[in-house]
Amino acid sequence: MTQGTVTWVGRSEIRTGLEPPDPRESISSTLTAIEAIATRENVEPVCRRLLDLRQRVEQDRFQLAVVGQFQRGKTSVLNALLRNEVLPVGTLPFTSVLTIVKYGDLQSAEVLFQSGERLPISVDELLEYVSEAGNPSNVKNVEHVEVSYPSELLRGGVTFTNCPGFGSPSDRNTQTAYEFLPCVDAAIFVTSPDPPLTSAEMEFLKRLAGSTKKIFLVMNKIDLLDASSLAALLEFTQEAVSRALGTPIPVYVVSAREVLAQISRKRCSGLEEPGFHHLESDLQRFLKEERNDVFYTSILRSLLNSIGDLRIHLQLCIESTAASSQDSDRKRARFEQELTAALQRQQQNEVSLAASIRQLVGLVKSETSRFVESRHPSLDSTLRAHLKDCERMPKGDLAASFDRFIEFQIQHIFNQWRPDFEGSLDHAFREASVKFLQATNDVADSIRDTAFALFGVELSSLHIIEHLPVIPGDHRTNPATQWQHGRPSFLLPGPIFRWRVLKIALQVAPFELDRTGGLLARDLKSRLSELTEAFTDNVRNQLRERVAAVRLALAEALARQGHSEICNSERLRRLSADIDELDQVTEMLRAGAGAEYALEA
Repeated sequence: MTQGTVTWVGRSEIRTGLEPPDPRESISSTLTAIEAIATRENVEPVCRRLLDLRQRVEQDRFQLAVVGQFQRGKTSVLNALLRNEVLPVGTLPFTSVLTIVKYGDLQSAEVLFQSGERLPISVDELLEYVSEAGNPSNVKNVEHVEVSYPSELLRGGVTFTNCPGFGSPSDRNTQTAYEFLPCVDAAIFVTSPDPPLTSAEMEFLKRLAGSTKKIFLVMNKIDLLDASSLAALLEFTQEAVSRALGTPIPVYVVSAREVLAQISRKRCSGLEEPGFHHLESDLQRFLKEERNDVFYTSILRSLLNSIGDLRIHLQLCIESTAASSQDSDRKRARFEQELTAALQRQQQNEVSLAASIRQLVGLVKSETSRFVESRHPSLDSTLRAHLKDCERMPKGDLAASFDRFIEFQIQHIFNQWRPDFEGSLDHAFREASVKFLQATNDVADSIRDTAFALFGVELSSLHIIEHLPVIPGDHRTNPATQWQHGRPSFLLPGPIFRWRVLKIALQVAPFELDRTGGLLARDLKSRLSELTEAFTDNVRNQLRERVAAVRLALAEALARQGHSEICNSERLRRLSADIDELDQVTEMLRAGAGAEYALEA
């Protein structure tokens, strides 16, 4: 919050002053005004979120989430930061519910069930509630588990939340991880080398960046790699993350297992883990110097999102209250018709993309064949020249020399040609992808415009932001098959033996050139198909999510108000006044958030 603007926001009253406001006071007053509206309208999801926001502000509770794909070692990283095996670890998709670690003078644990009941447990009983083995798919209906532990990192209201790993065999674990994102103030995102960063991780990371601007990206399990492999993987990870998020973020390379092993050997000081020491040092500095700014930015973002959702609800209430049941039914039917037409246009977009990719596949085949055919004459003359250079070689050395020479020449031929060709192919592929994504967002805009035209609802942007696919440039040509037509007899006289070697080479080399070209073409075609399918599926799923959210928002509001036959003028007046107040609060909050956040909002 910035200085000298809003200290209290309520109905029709705003106080200003020269003194910097207390952020907790300002947000608490704003929450009171918003909670009154949400409670009166019985908007239960917004009420729950506002209550959680109030508790976070009053308790100064900073929620640092440890997130990532399953089996990446999230729990081990958390334990390493706490310098003790506070939470149980295992080889299976282990964590099945949210586990919150907070400060306490003594180590203890408590289970909070979805019913609201609390159950103190011993630390040894954690497995029965937080693990996939003890509580598969959360059959025990646990809301979360709280663990108290005396760590300096946790002082002052900092909590570490160990989230279930997404992408595990349990869909509920993935759902829990995604649902917790709006509550994250800052995050430690854990990945590892085997396998390298996946598309599921990239998608989650992009969603995470939309919830918090502070992410510590940790590559765990580096003890599995040698130095050169680690350097290559680190470069790949940094480039992939930078492309996905639009900005680079540091990657901390650690081995949580090695850190815990050193700690268990009583080497708590001077840990021989520079990557972990760097992570720990930066995390401590962040919690000391940047925590408050990030915390209140996170609270403000959550508050504005809740206000936006509440405003949509109120606007829908006005529309449904003012309209007759018949008019509401007509609008719903019209919306479904327009939605069906929009989704049909999207199907045509997918057909158009598939046609573009088929053209590229045909281009791959024809261009590869043309290139291979054009290299036959030069390969022939190169082999003849090589024989002259090797005339004085012994017979055995001559045959081995041709083995190596054929393999080298074929590799060299394709290595010179491939970069330019693949660059052109990648450019054409990205153009087709951009065109498809633009067409898809046109469909999303039409759905949003239809909802506004029929119901007067100003929905936030439905645009799909998807990382454009890139054809990986890591194709390999296979070594030439050595002397498929047989070797000449070493008993032949020297000139005849050399003539026979050349003859076989002139047969083998073109065959291997054609074969390698065919393999490369098939590899490129396969990659094109796989990338297109994954890209199309991601875009399709995101569009479905947006359509489902719009339809659900409309259906819920209309279902509550659609059967009302009497338009209550007092209710309409009150709803309009509530919307005016929400707009005033939103304007003041954004003005107090600074230019940077205002642009993001």
